[in-house]
Amino acid sequence: MPKIILTNHAIFRLFERGISVHDAKRIAKYGQIKKTERGGIIIRTGILSDNHLLISVVTKRVGERIIILTVYYGNHLRQNI
Repeated sequence: MPKIILTNHAIFRLFERGISVHDAKRIAKYGQIKKTERGGIIIRTGILSDNHLLISVVTKRVGERIIILTVYYGNHLRQNI
């Protein structure tokens, strides 16, 4: 099982956007691949535990580690429910 590491930027964005570390890690591992970019960047999407909000998690695989670079809401904005 790969180890998941969060950058300081990702931690800041999680806190700022009210997204749990657990949800970010789960989506980084199991989320649907939305886009693959140069340099090994993978954007995965998934639904938060509350079953309401879609988020995107930007990751990069380095050896046996998955590094979470940033996290944002699927439409780049928090949805009011």
